Amino acid sequence: MNASTPVIVTATRRFDAPPESVFDRWLDPSRAGDWLFATPTGHATRIELDARVLGRYTISRRCDGEDEVHTGQFLKIERPHHLVFTRSTGGSPSDPVTIDIAASANGCELTLSQTIDPACADFAEQTRNEWRDMLDRLARTLN
Repeated sequence: MNASTPVIVTATRRFDAPPESVFDRWLDPSRAGDWLFATPTGHATRIELDARVLGRYTISRRCDGEDEVHTGQFLKIERPHHLVFTRSTGGSPSDPVTIDIAASANGCELTLSQTIDPACADFAEQTRNEWRDMLDRLARTLN
């Protein structure tokens, strides 16, 4: 990989819930703070979510005494199978994130892909692990 090649981070998770339930959790401001950008040591302090194409979101959380702000914009919303939005944290480059949800016999499978700026390639594995943790927390909100 060279310094100008974007890095693609992916995370996949099965859910014992229908695609509609999983999809809707991404756009529900009353539930997003339960799992999206949450950590075991952090909690949401502000959630603003305009769930429409070109709508923006801001999720602020307090973690270990520090404030962290996640922002972005929804680029595609095709309920219940496809969602594309941008993600930026604390002034980092705005990365596109794609969510694809495929129905299965006992629920669905979600595949998340985030394109990371090559300058942030050293954070790819950390980003993958953060998404996996968030998807695990999302699963717990569906039970």
